[in-house]
Amino acid sequence: IYDEQTSGGSGKLVWEQGRNTMVFGLDYKYGDVDQTIRSGPYYQSIGAPEIDRTTSDVQSWAAYLNDTFSVNGWSFTPGIRYDYNNIDGSFVSPSLGITYHLNETSVLRFAAARGFTTPPLTMTSGGALLLDPNPDLESEAVWSYQVGMESSSIPYAWIKGAAFYHDLENALY
Repeated sequence: IYDEQTSGGSGKLVWEQGRNTMVFGLDYKYGDVDQTIRSGPYYQSIGAPEIDRTTSDVQSWAAYLNDTFSVNGWSFTPGIRYDYNNIDGSFVSPSLGITYHLNETSVLRFAAARGFTTPPLTMTSGGALLLDPNPDLESEAVWSYQVGMESSSIPYAWIKGAAFYHDLENALY
């Protein structure tokens, strides 16, 4: 039996002037999980308790800043994001996006960014039947790269192609 509740909010400020757009934002989230596991006779015969109750919660917040500016057909979007949660600490995610407008209908794109995934609460502090929590689990971290092109030069068609590469660390299997 899972009773999960999550609440939070986010806000952002956008500043535009000429060919420059800057975005600053904040995110906040709080969630808790109460779980009750009831084991039947078979699992009790191999050592599981009849009823096991756990409660865990996560509180997280983030701040980010992105800036997009355009010069001579090029657009550059550098960004940075700082995340913190009470389970596994902080994480910094830089990013960079670049586009080049070949003409009015065709664009080349490149992007590189770092990201992460926090382990689920059941893996770090809740546990489950036959699953002991591990509070030392770290977030999965990834560097992602993308290069691509898109064009609408053919009437009634939007052609888009992209290649991706992801380098994952601390994978949760």
